[in-house]
Amino acid sequence: MNRGIKIGQAAEKSYYFVISYVFFIIISALLFMAAFSTTFIDRYEMPYFLPDSPLFNFVFVFIAILASIYIYIYKQKKTGRLHGIVIRVEQDDAFFSRIRSVLLWAIWFLISLWVVCTQVPPYGDQRAVLLAAQYMAMGDFTPSGPVGYFYVYNNQIGITMVVYLLSRIFGEFNYLAYQLINAVCITFIIKTLSELGQLFGMKRSGALLLLLLGGFFLPLMLYASFVYGIIPGLLLCLLALKYEILYFRSGRSRLAVLSAFCISFAVLLKMNNLIFLVAMLIYAIFYVFGRKYWEKLIYIALIAVFFFAQSTLPALAYEKMSGQEIPEGISMWGWVTMGLQDDERPGWWNGYSRYTFEASEFDVKKQEAWVKADLKARLEEMWQDKDMARDFFVRKAASQWNEPSLQSVMVLISHQQEYYSHDVISVDNEWPKAILSPMGNHILTQCMNYFNFAVLAGAMLWLLLCSKSEHLYDALILPMIFVGGFLFHLVWEVKSQYALPYFVLLLPYTVMGYSKAAECVAALPAKVSGGFTVDKKTLIIKLALLLVAIVILWYVFHGTLGSLTGDSEAYYAYLAEYR
Repeated sequence: MNRGIKIGQAAEKSYYFVISYVFFIIISALLFMAAFSTTFIDRYEMPYFLPDSPLFNFVFVFIAILASIYIYIYKQKKTGRLHGIVIRVEQDDAFFSRIRSVLLWAIWFLISLWVVCTQVPPYGDQRAVLLAAQYMAMGDFTPSGPVGYFYVYNNQIGITMVVYLLSRIFGEFNYLAYQLINAVCITFIIKTLSELGQLFGMKRSGALLLLLLGGFFLPLMLYASFVYGIIPGLLLCLLALKYEILYFRSGRSRLAVLSAFCISFAVLLKMNNLIFLVAMLIYAIFYVFGRKYWEKLIYIALIAVFFFAQSTLPALAYEKMSGQEIPEGISMWGWVTMGLQDDERPGWWNGYSRYTFEASEFDVKKQEAWVKADLKARLEEMWQDKDMARDFFVRKAASQWNEPSLQSVMVLISHQQEYYSHDVISVDNEWPKAILSPMGNHILTQCMNYFNFAVLAGAMLWLLLCSKSEHLYDALILPMIFVGGFLFHLVWEVKSQYALPYFVLLLPYTVMGYSKAAECVAALPAKVSGGFTVDKKTLIIKLALLLVAIVILWYVFHGTLGSLTGDSEAYYAYLAEYR
């Protein structure tokens, strides 16, 4: 074996180990937090940390495993009706496509019904982007002038240009049209997730279960009313991932072009999608250099070309239309410094980045010097008081990743009004009001609490039981993105809505995890009777890694758990105002 091949194999093993192990530690931490606490959020984006029941959480997971075992054993019966349906799903292309289409049409219909019956008007950044596009249509380019929206948030140029072009079709400020587009995008997000699952080795019956699971993931459904780049950006990211994997399997150039275009367009809509792009590049680099497929370097070149196009063409087009140069906008260091600040919302938006930019008279260099000095002081404070730093990062992570609603109701509730007041097509509009209320948010959070815990547990089962999967190299790309998103938001400004795209990525692993657990339990009697064979070296290594993980988790959570359970009185006092 030559040296190049050995280096390539070593690189792939490192890829497997680092991603799997870091993913294991993060999922373990999130499971631990979710077992003992739940984060609730009020209409003013204030997180509250409340205690949870580990018993109820694990009972819910246990029931899910028992249900999986029952389905697995029942479908193995050659005379059972379920067995016949499963066999037909796996072998009959037309039958599988028909069932999948019915499920997808049902999901689309329910989401569209929600959108039409609520028609929630946008506010905040959603409203600012729609208004900027409307101003552009009228020839008014004040958003890019001094103290205008783009003068501060120049990263919104891309999505605004897209909205401007769409407004030529749907009309100006037609947010209902964009919400209905979101309904279509969410339907295709769930479909693409099932297709990715199949690329990772999931059976067709599992793909259909994934569609059902996605339909029950209510936060994703409710985000159809959120007129921003999150939903279409996520769809483009998933399509880019699917096309990348298919390209590296088949070598078809068209797939490489589609993948590079989709991920670049996703970044244009939402800069946070750079995390997906970086993960895709890492996947491609390890594949090319690990397996010596040099001709596929063209894929990396295509991403570079499309990325350059998306980062320059919208700004050039806007400058051509407005006759104004795009300002530099807020320094990225402002978002990092704000993400490490601790007030009522640990690391959340508190206006710091905008305030320092305005107070610096919109001079980026002045602001950068200011926020870097504050960042240095904050890091020194954390270094001197490590217990405080640990407590801060635990609360920050919990406020984002352990909030089951993922702000799906909060982002639809006005900060000023008790409810959104507007015309709805529904004859009886009390049901949307009941959901779009603080009490509705509370109920949804409670319902999704056990669901989200079960999703995390399913991802853990996949990680523990599917380490020898034939398609493991491909399957690790979504965990890599999850890890990247988690680590990025430890230092960047956060909201729990930012966790939505990453949490969605766990759904295929949830289905595969429970399916594999059922298969292993069903096969256990035969293994016991046949005797176990254990590789002592492998066992020792895994136990050592487990011990290291336990030490890390003990250090992180020792003395910090109380911070995740102490807000019950304050939260229920807030909730009492809306009973």
